[in-house]
Amino acid sequence: MKYAAGLDLGGTNIAGGIVGEDGTIAAGGSIKTHADRGPDHVIRSMGDFVLGMIEESGKEVASIGIGSPGPIDHEKGSICEAPNLHGWGETPVLAKMEEYTGYECVLENDADAACMGEKLFGAGRECDTIVHLTLGTGIGGGLFINGRLFRGGKGSGAELGHMVLNADGYRCGCGRKGCFEAYCSDAGIRTQVKEEIEGYPDSECSRFDISEINFKLIRELARKGDVYAEKVYQRVVRYFGIGIGNLVNIFNPHAVILSGGMIKAGEEFIQGIRDKVFEEAFDSMVGDCRICVSTLGDNAGVLGAAACALMNQ
Repeated sequence: MKYAAGLDLGGTNIAGGIVGEDGTIAAGGSIKTHADRGPDHVIRSMGDFVLGMIEESGKEVASIGIGSPGPIDHEKGSICEAPNLHGWGETPVLAKMEEYTGYECVLENDADAACMGEKLFGAGRECDTIVHLTLGTGIGGGLFINGRLFRGGKGSGAELGHMVLNADGYRCGCGRKGCFEAYCSDAGIRTQVKEEIEGYPDSECSRFDISEINFKLIRELARKGDVYAEKVYQRVVRYFGIGIGNLVNIFNPHAVILSGGMIKAGEEFIQGIRDKVFEEAFDSMVGDCRICVSTLGDNAGVLGAAACALMNQ
């Protein structure tokens, strides 16, 4: 069996694992990133971490995959500025990791890597065209089209969370108005509540600091009968239907796979999204498209990074 190492590089933690081509994890763990110590320190830490896992697993590893936040410059093998990885833009991460570890390495955006993980190990195994969305603080996106990962002309494509759904809508963290992310992410929900809550003084939402507002809380309050929370919840579901409906019409995927913290809201939430998508998308497109949740769980980042390495062999 072929094995690869997968590293999920985050601003706070780095998760890793030695992954077989069947998706089994032979060894794994996590370390602190310490991003404030600079890229050279983090690269050495990643190198020591992955070499230790390879030794622990006793497996013959062909290559190492690294999933990172932010756009990737594939020509330079570097990470363009990511919010929690300041000063990395000029660092040749790929070359330095290869030199330090002695292994061939692959560097990929973490959302694209997650899409590859779904293709190789998860809910997209039987699909040639996949739309993958990660739902949480923001909305991450990945596209696997006709058997290939889609990166765009310069390698930074598939920013699906910044598709504009309402040009006069809520302000998004990117600075524009009405993005998918402005309606259907935790950050977007906080913006909505901050702008509206004065008009709903009887809502339980008004008793929470704005930093505590997220989709999980909105869902819980809506279930308890909070009228304003229910309004926000239904708006989130509606815009998920519009956003995913657009993606179905554009890409005609075999599957739209949802992952991230928001999917823990349960099957009722997912079915509500499916119902709205069927209202928005062309019948000929949506009829054969599965709208489903990820099967990779908490190991999605590691499995996705390893999948990039395995598919590059």
